[in-house]
Amino acid sequence: MSKDAKLHIENLENRLALTGAIVAFVDSGIDLNHKDLSENIWTNPSEKVDGIDNDNNGYIDDINGWDFANNDNIPQDDFYHGTHIAGIVDSVSKNTVTLMPLKFQNYQGLGYTGAAATAINYATKMKLRGHNIAAINLSWGGGTSSSLALYNAIKNASDAGIVVVIAAGNNSSDNDLLPRYPSSYKFNNTISVAGLNSNMTLAGYSNYGKNSVEIGAIGTAYSTLPGNNYGTISGTSMAAPNVSAAVAMLKNVNVNYGANQIKWAILSTAKMVAGLVDRVTYGYLDIQGAMGLNMVPKPDIIPIQPPQPIVVPIVESHAHVVSVNKHYVKTQTQDGAGRLTIKINNMVRYESDVSGYLSVYIKRWMTKRYNNVTVVFKSNLGKESIIYQGSLRAR
Repeated sequence: MSKDAKLHIENLENRLALTGAIVAFVDSGIDLNHKDLSENIWTNPSEKVDGIDNDNNGYIDDINGWDFANNDNIPQDDFYHGTHIAGIVDSVSKNTVTLMPLKFQNYQGLGYTGAAATAINYATKMKLRGHNIAAINLSWGGGTSSSLALYNAIKNASDAGIVVVIAAGNNSSDNDLLPRYPSSYKFNNTISVAGLNSNMTLAGYSNYGKNSVEIGAIGTAYSTLPGNNYGTISGTSMAAPNVSAAVAMLKNVNVNYGANQIKWAILSTAKMVAGLVDRVTYGYLDIQGAMGLNMVPKPDIIPIQPPQPIVVPIVESHAHVVSVNKHYVKTQTQDGAGRLTIKINNMVRYESDVSGYLSVYIKRWMTKRYNNVTVVFKSNLGKESIIYQGSLRAR
């Protein structure tokens, strides 16, 4: 490395140490006590633990964020996903970014779209109150159902000057042909991120789209896990926080730059290679290029993209029973999430938020005689329906 290059990197690190932009993680929470993350967890300077909403934001004692899954002030990760994502941002940024946990997923990694939208709205509210929120990281989604609440939440965050970084999804499909949400929502300050292999080729699991997925980033990461643990996980979930880290790092060294300027600093310095042509719009993330003092686009030449209006249909989730026997009830939920209740002989034996395929072991609840089994599904719009009702003999 040349003397000038070394000086350049040292100057960047010195400037990064001066401030700490915030990345809000709308996910499964963060392990608040993890030894590598605890010092960088966001603390609300206008709040204290006294049972009073001191900053009048509608949330009592929201010292470190909020748990929208359980409606309390402890956004502790009891799954793993959010902790792993936050660790990537912490590592890439060299511990210079503040981590705001906004939990909407439960211990199974399931969560309601409405709760996610509310979490995004919380980050937007705090941004408008002066908190230095540079990015919101959304490392989830991939479904084809759109949500008006989520659409509006992301639009409002973008309009408030937050870069919303969204994983493209892990369906190995073209988002241009079949839009996946929330990554297919397009506003001035959104970035959709594909997952890449270490050689900067598209990972086999990753969604893509010449027009709908702007950039790619490495999708495999060794990062933090709850309980002071660590592990390697792959997915577009792990690609997105690389971009979120870049957004926050750029905000730290360019404090007067707006969200759209930071977005275009990242996209305009991305590098296109043969394997990404027609797969992403701009290429792969080049953080060093974006951070180069002479390479960040000047404010007066930033291309501003006008909002792209889209019609957002409200689709109700639904579910059906795949099979029922004396051992298992197997169901599939489509077009979003819902809540499943299983009754054996009119007693509730299982109740949980669900999405996708689910298999529940019921034999432990069966008597020796005939058993009445009822499966009730509550959709994302609150409609309840019986999707199975019948009798089974335990032997």
